[in-house]
Amino acid sequence: MNLSAARRTVEESRAATARSIELQERATRTAVEAARRREEAWEIRLRARAAKDHAEALRHRRDVFPKVYTCHEGVRSFELTGDLAGRPVWATWDRGRLRADERLLTQARLLVEMGTVFTNANPPARVEATLDGDCAAVMLTLAKACDRVLSVEFEPPAQG
Repeated sequence: MNLSAARRTVEESRAATARSIELQERATRTAVEAARRREEAWEIRLRARAAKDHAEALRHRRDVFPKVYTCHEGVRSFELTGDLAGRPVWATWDRGRLRADERLLTQARLLVEMGTVFTNANPPARVEATLDGDCAAVMLTLAKACDRVLSVEFEPPAQG
């Protein structure tokens, strides 16, 4: 093997290595993009399901409240008003009973069923969405279910 053939072999080896690195980087970018698109598709399916469930609930709207939700501790009572999909919604809790606009309850149930967790950095807090449990968590769940909260009034627990 002469010197020019050896140089050509080295150059071909370097070119093959560079092409291999380029292909590996491309494969990594493609895998990352595929994962991002899978996540995006999952979010779209979840939003579509939520919209379908919400539409179904609106079609079968009832003025009676089939389930009585009970708050256990925390605030004694609260009233919340807000907007959801451009319409006014409300919720009240008094004497251990939650009553709310059916559209708001449906949206809040979706948050609960999806396992939504509300977090805060300062002060550190982690609250799971719920409609049956700590009143502050119920109030937060209903507030987060609104597109816009207009008012929240509550009575703290009795001291002493």
